[in-house]
Amino acid sequence: MNKNIPKVSVVIPTYNRANLVSKSILSVINQTYDNFELIIIDDGSTDNTADVVNDFDDERIKYIRHEKNKGLAAARNTGIKFSIGVFISFLDDDDEWLREKLEKEINVLKNSEPKVGVVYSGLWRIDDNKKTYWPEPKHILRDGNLSNELIKRNFVHSLITIRRSCFEKIGLYDEDLRAVEDWDLNLRLSKYYEFKFIDETLIISYRDDDNLSRDLSLMLDCTEKIFEKHSSVFNKHNKSVAEIYGYLASQFCLESQLMKGRQCFLKSIKKNPLNIRYYSGYFASFLGLNGYKLVLSILRKTYN
Repeated sequence: MNKNIPKVSVVIPTYNRANLVSKSILSVINQTYDNFELIIIDDGSTDNTADVVNDFDDERIKYIRHEKNKGLAAARNTGIKFSIGVFISFLDDDDEWLREKLEKEINVLKNSEPKVGVVYSGLWRIDDNKKTYWPEPKHILRDGNLSNELIKRNFVHSLITIRRSCFEKIGLYDEDLRAVEDWDLNLRLSKYYEFKFIDETLIISYRDDDNLSRDLSLMLDCTEKIFEKHSSVFNKHNKSVAEIYGYLASQFCLESQLMKGRQCFLKSIKKNPLNIRYYSGYFASFLGLNGYKLVLSILRKTYN
């Protein structure tokens, strides 16, 4: 281990993923950057997660258990509180890093001014055997002051590497948010720090049926909490709020939750009454799932 390079604290929250977490752990152990501690926060698992972690014979691994499930934000906060690294990097229990991920991101932070607080990299998102490069779309601003961009959408994923001093400035994850907690953190970070992006695939991110991002009702609830929490910003960007409601509305409709979809479309219309797409989506939701899909395909051809 090279002790002349800064120590990085890697935080992996996990919950009932004994069948998956070993892959994530191995991807950290195999990093080319070796001065790290790996903190695994077991968020109240009822499976054999502890046995899986204890099978790894590596003194850099720390295992901490919550007796009750507290949620992703709380688990990450526990990891931060127990960490000692100059930098802190996050990994989810069903994802994995490529070997040079830490080395490349730490080099960026080491060679950047203190105003650069966060570095993130490209990833392959695997969803039902579909492989997508993230972040998309290509035209968004990915480096520097991202405060205006992050209002439109949360394109900075949660697997960031961050200076410890950033948390001392803005505080930890908001434990009241059981979803999109990373968006809230990124919004707060963007008020004081710049972001750096490595346009290279250094992460493989998997989605499965129990992924929190699939729970649309939870996402809607937490998104509205963020709108309220950052109201001084979002009240000035009604079109962005409308787009976010419109996206959620479409997702609800595609999941056959047509009533909730209509409710979100109405919120989009209230925020941006001049956008005809929201009216089209609203009325299409009365046609059932197949009718909605047909109208959606027509709209995409019309506006793309």
